[in-house]
Amino acid sequence: MTPQTETPVEKPYVLVDFAAGQLKRAEPVGHNAIDGRKLTGEVELYLIVRTPLQVASGSLDVVKTAQGEEVIAQGSSIARYKAEGTAQRMPIVPGSSLKGALRSLVETLSPSCVAVSSGATRFAIPRPLGRCTRIDSLCPACRLFGMSGAGHDNYLGQVSIVDAQLIPGQGGLVLVRIPLLWAPARGRGGLPGRYLKSQVARGRKVYLPSQPAAGPDARLALKTGSVLKTSLHFENLSPAELGLVITALGLHPQHRFLPKIGAGKPVGLGSIEVAVMAVRLRGNITQTGRLGGPAVRYSGDDVLKSRFQTWAEAAIQEGLVAPQALTAVTDALKSDNLKRPPMEGVY
Repeated sequence: MTPQTETPVEKPYVLVDFAAGQLKRAEPVGHNAIDGRKLTGEVELYLIVRTPLQVASGSLDVVKTAQGEEVIAQGSSIARYKAEGTAQRMPIVPGSSLKGALRSLVETLSPSCVAVSSGATRFAIPRPLGRCTRIDSLCPACRLFGMSGAGHDNYLGQVSIVDAQLIPGQGGLVLVRIPLLWAPARGRGGLPGRYLKSQVARGRKVYLPSQPAAGPDARLALKTGSVLKTSLHFENLSPAELGLVITALGLHPQHRFLPKIGAGKPVGLGSIEVAVMAVRLRGNITQTGRLGGPAVRYSGDDVLKSRFQTWAEAAIQEGLVAPQALTAVTDALKSDNLKRPPMEGVY
C-alpha cells in the first residue's frame, strides 16, 4: 500500500433511499403481559468475525507486536465473568453495541424514523422521518428497540441482546493498524453537499465491506475467524416484526448479507456473519398459566430456513421491510464484497 496522503479520500459507502412515504406510526403492545397471539422467545446466535472487529472500551493498552516493539493501542471491550468459580477477563462485544448496530439496519430496511441526528443535520431529515417522541405513536424501529422522547415519554422496546462472549479456543485479540479516520463534515455545519438532494438527505449511509486497509492507527480487535455466542430476546412480536429482525440480521434466505459493527467500518473492519443455533418460542400462557408452558425449540438448517422464510415474507407483505432497501443493503453488504481492495489515503 502506498503512503497515506494528507488529502482525505471519499469513504466507500452507498446511500440507501429512505422509505419515508410508507412510515406508519402506532402504539406498541407494551410489557404488562405476554400476548398469546404474539411471538415471545429468544434466538440463540453465533457471531463469526469475518474481518477484524473492534468495539472500543475507551481505554488504551500497551501491546507488543510480533517484532517486539511496544505500541499504544485502543482497547476492545473487556468484561469479567466467572469461570468455574474464578474471575476471568475476556473480550466481549457488548449487547448494547449489537443492539445499536441491529437497530441501524432495521431503520435502513424499514419505514422508520431517524432516531439519532444532531441539531446541525436535523434540518435535512425528510419531514415524515423526524424521531418518535410519544409512546402512542412509534415507528417500527422504536417499537422494537425503544424510544427516549420528550417529557416523560420513554419506551423500553420489545428486543434485547445479551453481551456476546468469545467462545474459548475460538479466536482472540490481534493488533491491527488502520488509516486515520475523520468526520465526513469536519469544520462545517450540517451535512456535506454530496449527502443532499435539494437540501434533503438522500438516504441512510451503509459502509461497503472490503479487505482491511493499513495505516498508523493501532487498534486491539477480535481477529478474523473468532466466534462469539449471544442471544436475542424478543417479546410480543408479530410474525412480520420478527421477520424484520431476522432480515436485519442478514438471515433472509434469499437476501443473506454480513452486518457491520464497531470501529473502522469504512476501512474494512467489523464485518460479521450471523449464524443461528436455535429459536425458542414460549408456550401460550392462556393455556398453560401465567408463566407459560415449556418453550418450543426449533433447530436444524431446513427447519430454521422455513421459519425465517415465513417471517421474512410476512415483513415484506405487511410493509415492514422495503424491498428496494433490502436489495440495496444486500448488494452493499454481500460477502463477495470482502474481496474488494481497500481504499488508500486518509479517510
